[in-house]
Order: sequence, then structure tokens, then C-alpha cells
Amino acid sequence: MIEEEKLELARENDPWKDLLILLLFGLAGFFVAQFLAYIIVLPLFDFKAYELAKVMSSSEFGSENRNAFLLMQAVSSTTLFLITPLAYIYLYERKKLKNYGFKKTSNNDIRILGLTLILVVCYMPLSRYLVYLNETITFPEPLKDLEILLRSTEDQLRKLTEFLIDFESTGQFLIGIVIIALIPGIGEELFFRGLIQNKLLKSIKNVHISIWLCAFLFSAFHLQFYGLIPRMFLGALFGYLYYWTKNIAVPIFAHFVNNAFTLLMVYIYSLGITDVDLESKPDFMIEFAIISILIVVILLYIIRKEVKTSILKHNT
Repeated sequence: MIEEEKLELARENDPWKDLLILLLFGLAGFFVAQFLAYIIVLPLFDFKAYELAKVMSSSEFGSENRNAFLLMQAVSSTTLFLITPLAYIYLYERKKLKNYGFKKTSNNDIRILGLTLILVVCYMPLSRYLVYLNETITFPEPLKDLEILLRSTEDQLRKLTEFLIDFESTGQFLIGIVIIALIPGIGEELFFRGLIQNKLLKSIKNVHISIWLCAFLFSAFHLQFYGLIPRMFLGALFGYLYYWTKNIAVPIFAHFVNNAFTLLMVYIYSLGITDVDLESKPDFMIEFAIISILIVVILLYIIRKEVKTSILKHNT
């Protein structure tokens, strides 16, 4: 027991080393994820590696390829964001999940989750406006070639995303919810907020710098320059929710709601149930963004107050 305490104290005093080890686990997880995705998907769908690469590079996706790409996404996300951090936690840190914010949900936590649901939905107009601002960024003349490359990559990724979420049935939509909303919601929040943000906080000793730096890393990981700003703000939102509540279920739920609500709106728009097209740019986007900011600030204040009230009740 004493040796375990000494080991724990040594790790607490060297969080930068933990970050480096976590990075190595992440790199290993990335390569293993890609390997598993290929060896599982290719035989099942009778693909050859060069055929899949050709489809990806040409952006000419056929509906028969959707299930293959969704399965690849599921295998790679599960390996990289669930298995990899769990391996790090149990093999390297030798801790239990409760040390990273996994805990039983109380009545107050349920209220916070309800407020979080409203918060994420109300944040979306602001997010869309940030997407618009990010997409209007232009590079100086000496960097025009880089801009062309980034926009080309962005267009290719956008086409792949649109293809993946162009569901042809309710069953395919539900599968998409699991693969695109649930798995990333759990895995990415455990990896970025539960591990990286905590390590940064112990290293930097500044809450806001740690949260925003983690949010930047979270956004940069997705390799989409023209989505960098809105995704970074979203990551910061998740980061503050986690820091205040100390409950990883809250940012996981927020992440899930963000992805699932987007998928739902795209799906019901494709069915003609709603006229709201999340891919379009409304003429009054700035007005919605201002209202969104005001509501988000109010909700964050209420959530923060709920957390403080819960702490006071727990301590009395």
C-alpha cells in the first residue's frame, strides 16, 4: 500500500511525463485503430485496400459503401477513444474510472443534465455563426496555395460527412446515432476532458488556459482548419462543464446531444418533416447568434449556481 501511494505521489508531481505517455498511447491507438478498421471492414465488404483509397480520394461515394465507412468509423473510434484511454488508465496509471469523474448520478446531476440539454441546443445558432466566420478566413497571397489545399481537404471531408449522414432508413439513422454520436461522445470526452484536461490543469495550474488549450487540441485533432474555431469553442464549453461539475457524464451527455441533435435535424429534413436545413446559411444568422450567446451565458450561470448549491448541501 505504501509503495502504491509513493507511485501515485510521483505521478502527481510529474504530469508532463503523464502527458507524454498518454500521447504515446494515443499514437499507438491511432495506428492500431486504422489497422483494425481495415482488416475487419475490407473482408466483410469484399474491398481491396487500393479500392477503398480510390473511393476516398475521388469523393465518389456509392450508397453501397456507406455501411463499410460507418463500420470503419465505429472500429477506429472505439479503439482510439475507448480502448486506448482505458488501457492508459488501467495499465499505466492503475486507477479506477471514478478518479476521472465517473460517479453515481444524483437528483441534482439530473437537473444539471436537463439544463445541459437546453444549453447545447441553444448554443447551436452561435456555433453555426462561428462556422460561417471560420469559413470566411482568407490567407495572404504568399499562402494562397496552402489555403487552396486546406479548402480542398475541407470539401473532401464535408462530402464524406454528408455521405455518411445521408441515411436511407430509420435503422441506418439509429446505427449512425451510436457510431457518430454515442461512441465519440463517451470516448472523446474521456480522452480529452477526463485525461488531457486534467493533466494540463495539474501542469499549468491555470483553469482557463488548461481548458482552452485542451479545447484547441480537441479541435486540431479533427484536422479541419475551417472548423477549428467552432469546434474549439464547443470543446471549451465541454471543458467548463466538466471542471465545474467534476462529473464526466455531463460533457459526455453534452457531446452526445450536440452530435445526435445535428443528425436528427439532418435526417428529418431529408424526410421533409422540417424546413430547417442546418447546412444552409440563414440571412439573420447574426441575430440568432446574439440571442444564442445571451441564453448560453444565462444557462452557464444557472448550471454553475446549481453545482455550488449541490456542493453546499453535500458539505452540510
